[in-house]
Amino acid sequence: MKRLIKVLMGYLCISCVANMFRSADTAGNMFNKMEYFEGYSLKTPRFLIRNNTFSTWNRTKRGVIHLYNIITCATGCDPVKYKGYGCFCGFLGAGTPIDGIDRCCKQHDTCYEIANCPMYLEYFVPYYWKCWSNVPFCALDHGEFGAPGSCADMLCECDRALAVCLKQYSCPDKRAFCKSSPFRLIQNLFMLFT
Repeated sequence: MKRLIKVLMGYLCISCVANMFRSADTAGNMFNKMEYFEGYSLKTPRFLIRNNTFSTWNRTKRGVIHLYNIITCATGCDPVKYKGYGCFCGFLGAGTPIDGIDRCCKQHDTCYEIANCPMYLEYFVPYYWKCWSNVPFCALDHGEFGAPGSCADMLCECDRALAVCLKQYSCPDKRAFCKSSPFRLIQNLFMLFT
């Protein structure tokens, strides 16, 4: 009950201060800074005002959670359906992409490779983004983690590009197998049991 009251009070507080925190996204659209969030949709009460005047939960979410939620924002699909799909969706991609979804994942892998990030840090760097009408937008300001061109900015753009690419295709209803890479095929088969 306390949690419900806290959430309701939070919504009331937001309507009072909404115009105090104006900003622009990468497309130049004006919106409240409180609409930036760290891996959450505003459909849940887990948003964060950037200067921490108000937050319901201020625990920072990291890379993989962002990717999961950006895909959900753009496609409406359960992102787990893409895990281990084809040759490139998931970890350790190899081989030749088998279809459009797999090509999107290969482009995402390539994007991560050229991002301005130390190796393996891409799964832990937080960034700010927003979902508006099923379209993810990266924030201009990534706080302490950098400005445009920084690791956080590049990762957000890579994840956003993947989600927009995946949106072109319907949600996969079954896992596709990679036959061009023996290692990846074994990984695909193993994932049948997980």
